[in-house]
Amino acid sequence: MFIALEGIDGTGKTTVAEKLREKLEAAGAGCVQTRTPGGDPKAGPEFRKLLLNPEYNVVDEAYPFLFLSDHLQTVYSVVLPSLAANNIVITDRYIASTWVYQVDTVDFLSPEQKDTLEKVMFYWMPTPDLTVILDATVDTVKERLNKTDLEFDGKDNFESSKDYEWARRRMSYLTYKDSKVAGQGAVITVSTESMTPDEIVDYLMCKHIML
Repeated sequence: MFIALEGIDGTGKTTVAEKLREKLEAAGAGCVQTRTPGGDPKAGPEFRKLLLNPEYNVVDEAYPFLFLSDHLQTVYSVVLPSLAANNIVITDRYIASTWVYQVDTVDFLSPEQKDTLEKVMFYWMPTPDLTVILDATVDTVKERLNKTDLEFDGKDNFESSKDYEWARRRMSYLTYKDSKVAGQGAVITVSTESMTPDEIVDYLMCKHIML
């Protein structure tokens, strides 16, 4: 089973991913946890710095292709081999994030360009069996991020966005299940304001993850 945890920064994806992996392993399931960008053990850290560190000054038009390249590297080096070994794979972000951040909410791409990128994501990337959109208000997530350690010296390329961009991305996640990219996989939304990470994991294992 391939599970993707998605949502704007600060919704608790990494925490939920770690707790879910721990509970699945405790239940006897083989489980592999990864992330995008940066899931490949060797190339991943370089992808992550290139895509997130403001010092690299990547142009907007290059982001969709760089993120898709990172996804493919992680898919072929981590996801597919792990699934072939009968492991459950949990990824912290995947194609829903690329659709939200680099396609659906940007204004510099034409409708035809967006359609082309959606087709690439749909035909080249394996669709998760379950995509979990973790949701919280912009005010809540920004308050959480102010209390956490930053990965780089300052906010990354997306954490430094304006409030209206955060709100636009949040709404995009909430409509992701209706996009071409979502495919036939199940897409659910869970509020991290009304449920704790442990409650979310218990809910997922009870209702959506069959061992």
